[in-house]
Parts: sequence; C-alpha cells; structure tokens
Amino acid sequence: MAHGARVAGANPAPGPRADREGSALTAAAATGATGATAARAAGAAMGTAAMETVMALDSPAFASGQPIPRLYTLEGSNLSPPLRWQQAPAATRAFCLILDDPDAPAGPWIHWLLYDIPASCSGLPAGLPATAELADGSHQGRCWGVHRFERLGYQGPQPPPGPAHRYRFTLTALAARLGLPQGASAPQLRAAMADLRLAEAVLWGTYAAAAPARH
Repeated sequence: MAHGARVAGANPAPGPRADREGSALTAAAATGATGATAARAAGAAMGTAAMETVMALDSPAFASGQPIPRLYTLEGSNLSPPLRWQQAPAATRAFCLILDDPDAPAGPWIHWLLYDIPASCSGLPAGLPATAELADGSHQGRCWGVHRFERLGYQGPQPPPGPAHRYRFTLTALAARLGLPQGASAPQLRAAMADLRLAEAVLWGTYAAAAPARH
C-alpha cells in the first residue's frame, strides 16, 4: 500500500463479499449458536472467501519496508507508531494486532500485542500508554520474548548490532471479540482467534542498531 493512501473512516458498503459474510452469520444463527460460538461457526463457514478481503495497513510514520524512525524504538522514545487501516470486512467485530521480529536470533520476538480493538476503529494514534486496558476498551498483552513475556504494551525495536531486522505488524479482522483477560500472551491470542479470522493485513518496517560512536 502506498505511503499516502487514503484511509476510510468506516467499513466499506456491503457488496457481494459482504453478502457472503452476512449469509454465513445467518446460517450460524439458524443452527441455534449464539455469541462467540456463532461467530466461530460463521468464521469457519466463510473460510477462504472471507480471507480474500483486501484489507490494507500502513503508517504515516514510515513506508512499508522502510526504516522505522528512532522515535518509535527503544533507542529513542519507545513510542508506539501511528497506524491506519481500511477495507475491513463488513462482518468485523474486533481487530487484533501483533508486532514481532522474525529475524531475532532466539526466534520470532514479540514486541506488541493489542486485542479487542473495536470494529469502529480505522487506526491507532502514536504513543499509546503501556496499560492493560486502553480508553476504547482494547486490551494489551504481554510481550518482549519468544516463550516468556514479561513486559506489557508496546516495546519498540532494539536489535543487536549488525544487519537491520525486519519488524512485522500483523492486523487481523475477527468475527468476535476474543474475551481474553488483560495481559494475554501471543500463544493465547493465536489460539483464541484461530476460528475467528476474517482478513489480515501486514505492514513491514526495518531497524538497525545505531553504530557505536567513534572517538
């Protein structure tokens, strides 16, 4: 997606794809399923058709595949970067965001988990607080690790010296809120949303550790 692409303030008007989504939800309800159970059934019924939705994610702070500004790293102010998205499926009831570093020596390193983002949102401002719950009801999970997660909220890039690492922001549109407790881990998130995924968008950034000063 182009760096300056327009962001819709709401989900697009229903079309043929939205009709399929609505039909799947209706079918799930007809079986007597309710709440999260119905949403999971609908997500499974929509299958690959729903995942064809072209949802897009970008940031006004950096272009996809380009360096993340120092301001948003642990070498800078460690502010979470602004993000924006568009073209979420009409059946979206919540979003989940995972930021990881697939180039970390120990394995994909989790830098940020944000879930139960309201379906009405089409972006995030910079500098979100590192609290378990945000003002809009979103929840932040525990991060900073591969298997153990000891920090809460956004933790920016801090790669070891050497080549730049890639940082992957993955936004997933879901058919229902996850309902997980505050401070959930990445494995918990992935397990909970396995049958709820409607669409996914990825934004890549890079960052290399600052070179040591020469004297």
